[in-house]
Amino acid sequence: MTREELKTLLHYNLQTGVFTWLAARNSGRNGQIAGTRRLDGYWMIMLKRTHHFAHRLAFLYMTGAMPRGEVDHINGERADNKWANLRDCTREQNRKNLRLYKSSTTGVPGVSWHKHRGKWHARIGKDGKRISLGYFAEIDAAIAARREATRVVFGEFARQV
Repeated sequence: MTREELKTLLHYNLQTGVFTWLAARNSGRNGQIAGTRRLDGYWMIMLKRTHHFAHRLAFLYMTGAMPRGEVDHINGERADNKWANLRDCTREQNRKNLRLYKSSTTGVPGVSWHKHRGKWHARIGKDGKRISLGYFAEIDAAIAARREATRVVFGEFARQV
């Protein structure tokens, strides 16, 4: 699929992130929203008998090339394909912008209670390795250590909670 082929089939509104069908032979879909929203929140569009993620098609539409790596939704909303909300990234960068696990008891990723030490443990992951940031008597100190490490290590891709 090339940018030119894509632009003959679909229109992309970079302000809303929505793809709509252009006039096609006997399709009757002119102006209708293209694709379907999957259960996991991503938009999927079928073109030429192949399923494509709408966020990846947005890159092709806007830049003329597919993203080099993964596509990160900056605000964490998988259905929000506005151009300003998308950025090319590595897998590790994309994983740093994940939402908090539902099972979190502290509300902060990387901060948990260490039962045997009787203290709060802060840690962070980088390049597949876990790095301990220390044990703290107060949860606020553990959260502060984790937030600072997140800012330093992951920069713009860090999701702060």
